[in-house]
Amino acid sequence: MTGPPQSSVRMRGSTHALARRYSAWLDPRQTTVARYKLAMPQFILEDFNLENAERRLCIEALERAGNIVGAAKLLGITRHAMKRRIIKLRLDWTRGAAPPRTPSSGSTGPS
Repeated sequence: MTGPPQSSVRMRGSTHALARRYSAWLDPRQTTVARYKLAMPQFILEDFNLENAERRLCIEALERAGNIVGAAKLLGITRHAMKRRIIKLRLDWTRGAAPPRTPSSGSTGPS
């Protein structure tokens, strides 16, 4: 009985040296998806609409980070990609906007 076919790729240099060089890149704990799962709470999709899921993720990232650069880092994308998504999804997010604040219970507003 033989095992599954094994493929090998021959590269110049030591495979071990390449593995060491790219170990952080190959480490599953360092992937964007793994970091994202740790940083964001799980949410249930009511439907399997990709645009709605993307909208919810972008809004959550913007609220958590408080700015576009931080939200982009949370999602593992560039600032430019985040800005394109804000425009594409027509998210109400102005430059330098802070997350919405809830009014304090003791505040009566302006007199």
